[in-house]
Amino acid sequence: MRIGEVAKSAGITVEAIRYYEKEGLVDAPKRNKSGYRDYSDDQAKAISFITKAKQLGFSLKETKELMGLRYTLGATCGDIKRKAEQKVAIITERIDLLIKVRESLEELINSCTEELPASTCPIIEKLVNDR
Repeated sequence: MRIGEVAKSAGITVEAIRYYEKEGLVDAPKRNKSGYRDYSDDQAKAISFITKAKQLGFSLKETKELMGLRYTLGATCGDIKRKAEQKVAIITERIDLLIKVRESLEELINSCTEELPASTCPIIEKLVNDR
């Protein structure tokens, strides 16, 4: 498969695939007689895996670790499960922080009286005066 076909299939750009190759997530494909990259089914599956892992919030480093576990002697499903659990914990922390940010912003919005001049707006005052 050519790079454009793999990119389209995975829903990513050709540049992303080249970047994954450069970062060592995917082996460089063989080239056909015309010099075009020729991706194997396994390489296309790896690229699809990377794309899906990224959609789940895994960094490229974490994705590389997950891919490596698949071929690590003695690695178990439990090892992969722990990586996923760690990611869930990080996502939960981010969600909690975003909820607090939203609540703070809603509080500021509720303190705003639309008729006041912009120079005395409580939202601006809070942003300017709080450290």
